[in-house]
Amino acid sequence: MTLNAENICYYLLGIGTLMPWNAFITAADYYALQFPGKHVDRLITVLYLPLNLIALSLFVLCHDARYARLRIVVGFTVFSIAMLLVPLLDSLDVQSLGLLLSFVAVSGAADGAAQGALFGVAAVSRDSAINTQMLISGTSTSGVIVCLIRLGTKGIFHGEEGVTLSSNLYFLISGLICVCCTFIFCWVLSKYDHDISRLYVFDASDITNESSSHGLQEEAQDHYLGLDESRKRILSIEESSYPIENDSFTKINAQALEVSREIIHPMIALVVCYVVTLSIFPGVLAEDLGQDASKSWYPIILIFAFNVSDFIGKMCPPGVQSIFASKNKVLTISVLRALFIPLFLIAAHSSVSTPFVSILTILLGLTNGALTTVCMVFAPTLVSPDKMDLCGNLTVLALVVGLNLGAFSGFLWLL
Repeated sequence: MTLNAENICYYLLGIGTLMPWNAFITAADYYALQFPGKHVDRLITVLYLPLNLIALSLFVLCHDARYARLRIVVGFTVFSIAMLLVPLLDSLDVQSLGLLLSFVAVSGAADGAAQGALFGVAAVSRDSAINTQMLISGTSTSGVIVCLIRLGTKGIFHGEEGVTLSSNLYFLISGLICVCCTFIFCWVLSKYDHDISRLYVFDASDITNESSSHGLQEEAQDHYLGLDESRKRILSIEESSYPIENDSFTKINAQALEVSREIIHPMIALVVCYVVTLSIFPGVLAEDLGQDASKSWYPIILIFAFNVSDFIGKMCPPGVQSIFASKNKVLTISVLRALFIPLFLIAAHSSVSTPFVSILTILLGLTNGALTTVCMVFAPTLVSPDKMDLCGNLTVLALVVGLNLGAFSGFLWLL
């Protein structure tokens, strides 16, 4: 597969999309030093993820493709400001857990606004399949890059003062990456997709809306006729999403229920998978497996090991995916992953060896990444082509629900 500059732009935007989430959850040693005993990593997950889900749900319910670019620009701008304010306030000797968590909260909401819109823009781009794949690859790479930045900055400075200085540099670099992503989307990517803005201005609602002027309808229809077949299919999906009949919402709910029944196995597998993963990562790895997180590389290395193994798992080749692509297999594997919980519980409350914990962490990441890929690829094969778009939305919904349930489950370790 030959990549061009446009594909690389989408890859970089994928990295920036999850930069705030990965940046906040990886600074375990900084939180242990600044806010000892506050379980900051767990607080971050239960703030970021629910607000992400709420914002995403609101934008789905009030969907308007014409505001996709605005959502992306605002999202990356909020990411940049939140990341850069952390070292700024620390340099002013302002150490407030409330302010830090407020940055996490607005970043979670901005993620819900930007990420869905970004995938929508990729879907209507010229190389939609490749750009979407590059976007997904970028999101999986983000965690690895953040850990490398954290390890690098921590290696420059030493001692308790070094933890603060390295963390400030770490958040500064993460913020600048988000600034670069804003620039890439606003000025670089626009050079390759000149007609995306027109496509969003003249979307399906403009074509079907009876209140539109005759001239606007003709211009929108002319633009539609000039699109290739893949874009016509996308606009047809958009057109069907605008209700005309009074019982449209009832029909949509009935269809969603029908598709849910058809893909119930991978949906449940995704929920269970992320409940198990988020109940352990990052809280247990950051707080429960090291005696003094502020002076140790241990939690950072464990989080890095998880991110790398998760990345490798998500890149599993199609041949490996086909082996596990069945309803019973994905469900069985997801349930078997629950064994990680008692194993990590033993590791947290006994003097187990470092290699044992490292192997557990790597297996947790590998199985999480591989099972995610298998479920997301396998689920659409269970439905007819006209239901694949709805199927994709439902699988993402299952994943986000699992993330939220897992994040709250992480607090059960404190009982």
